[in-house]
Amino acid sequence: MLPKPDVAAYAVEESIPAGFSVDSIGGSGDFDANSSKIKWGPFFDNQPRTLTYELVAPGGSNGKFSLAGLASFDGLDVVVTGDLEIQIGSPASGGNKSGTAVRTVSGLKVTLEIQPAASTGVYAIEESLPDGFTANAISGNGAFDANSSKIKWGPFFDNQLRLVGYALVSPSGFNGLVALEGIASFDGQDVALKGDLQIQVGEPGNGFPDRSPVRRQVVANGNIVTVKLDVNPVASTFAQAIQESVPAGFTVSGLNEGGVFDTNSSKIKWGPYFDNSARKLDYVLTAPSDFTGVVSFSGVGSFDGVDIPVTGVGSIELEADSTDAPFSIDSSAFEVVTVGGGQFLALTVNGTPGRTYQAYVKNSLSASEWTKSGSPQVAGSGPLTLFVTAPATTSVFLIVAEIP
Repeated sequence: MLPKPDVAAYAVEESIPAGFSVDSIGGSGDFDANSSKIKWGPFFDNQPRTLTYELVAPGGSNGKFSLAGLASFDGLDVVVTGDLEIQIGSPASGGNKSGTAVRTVSGLKVTLEIQPAASTGVYAIEESLPDGFTANAISGNGAFDANSSKIKWGPFFDNQLRLVGYALVSPSGFNGLVALEGIASFDGQDVALKGDLQIQVGEPGNGFPDRSPVRRQVVANGNIVTVKLDVNPVASTFAQAIQESVPAGFTVSGLNEGGVFDTNSSKIKWGPYFDNSARKLDYVLTAPSDFTGVVSFSGVGSFDGVDIPVTGVGSIELEADSTDAPFSIDSSAFEVVTVGGGQFLALTVNGTPGRTYQAYVKNSLSASEWTKSGSPQVAGSGPLTLFVTAPATTSVFLIVAEIP
């Protein structure tokens, strides 16, 4: 694997033939027996890697078998190229009954050219469609199986050249690049379809023209900002990843779904996820204690390599938390008083005429939260008296006159 220099994360999957197993997997890969796939990553860097494994064939296997793989770079899927088949056993005893299968794409029309070997006795073809897609105008006596999302032709009990095809039908509103997979089986020997491996639906670019699949919700409480991202990919999505930029000086906490904060780029990164599942991604920002002003948000979701900006709340205004940093009107506005619980007290301050003032209390010097007490008062030309009640559970507290 040779990622580009600007890649932040990547992962690799390799599908192996049914019934086969693997051994000696290099590069910290894992074999998923349920899906018959080897998976490496995600790797949160752009380092080149050589990933290896040994294929273990079932006893008695003989012939050519197809291999398929996918690498995802920051959510952009790239089909693994190079050798697409592996020969098991002697070609003379099983490999001579093979053939070729080539796919050609023109717009949404797909043509498959199938050329069996002269010795072929029977063959069949299957084409897998992306989730949510269907097909029409199927030629060559093919049929679409909605349960498996496959078009199937044959079996044909001959060795005749055939041109079969279909027209791809995408989900309503979809626009983007999708991958195609298919096999031809000659006398039980699977051969991967070569040629065009992808098809462009609509114009290149945004695969979600009517809506963004990621929306942001924001709730602020003082200098604490809670952000929630609702991620809803379309059904045909193969891989997805999300990034959010963090304002300078803010700290990050509360990440879920495997999110990671990259301090070098000041970005939160989720994924890549190799599925089309909806997710709710959360994080919490803590603003510097003296921060006031507008906080702007920016983020992007990558779906099968198509970058789509996060929509929803784009900015929020934060004000200094007056309850964390009391504003002292004058020397008499800040007092530590020792009284019995429930006792009434009066605090006299010299306020500015026409301004409104409020008393605040807390039960110790180290307590983080201030609590309003009594009613707000509008200052006149003379001293202003604020009346408060001592909390019943304590005898030591602070009284502060504030502009609410």
